[in-house]
Amino acid sequence: MTDFFKGDNQIVSINPNIKRRFNLSMLASDRSFVQTIKTFPTNTEVKTVKTFNTTPASPSPFGGGQTGANFPAASDAGAITLEMNTSFIVLPNPFIKATQEDWELQQNMLASISSYINEIHTSVNKLRKVKKQLEYYNEMLANVPKANLIKEAASSIISTMDAWESAIVESRTKNGQDVINWPSKLNVEFFYLKGLVDISDPVITEGVKNKLKDLKATWTSEKLKFDTILESVNNFNNQFKNADLPALQF
Repeated sequence: MTDFFKGDNQIVSINPNIKRRFNLSMLASDRSFVQTIKTFPTNTEVKTVKTFNTTPASPSPFGGGQTGANFPAASDAGAITLEMNTSFIVLPNPFIKATQEDWELQQNMLASISSYINEIHTSVNKLRKVKKQLEYYNEMLANVPKANLIKEAASSIISTMDAWESAIVESRTKNGQDVINWPSKLNVEFFYLKGLVDISDPVITEGVKNKLKDLKATWTSEKLKFDTILESVNNFNNQFKNADLPALQF
């Protein structure tokens, strides 16, 4: 790709007519390079520095002056160096009939879906972190009769966490083939919907809007269960504190 941009071709170089006019000959590749390539949402800007060998304008064989224009550098150095900018612009698809409002709605919906996915995964990871601690306490207090109520509470919370997570994510999926073995859960439903929205045509169908509404309602219901689990964790902390158990066990 670098060789393409710093090379001498009509797409990113000088028009042949202009080269003839100014007596430019071969590109000096050892003195030509790509300066910057910057990409933006709808365009890419490529700035290059190119050096061309050249000769001073010669007298016209027909009289009346010189053939072509003359650069001072042509007489002094036999070459000229130019800084050039090439723009690649993404033009609107003529087959897509969409308004600015359609584009804005698409981007807002994508941002909303991404926000829900992030919130779901953050919540799952938060409970997994707590679950590891509960499992640790169950193991550490296994032979402590005084801690029976604590262990029962920990096991109960773990079971509730597992049941909640099983409705949110499919943790049994380990590879691409497993997606046909286990049902898709809430996070995958959001990902699938995002794929339907993130396409070249920004017009959102009513079916997609209704599906997002349903998924939002489902997640709102699951968040209430999540908050209840967090409350049980707080109760567990108070119960553990009041149990007066030693920090270290033999």
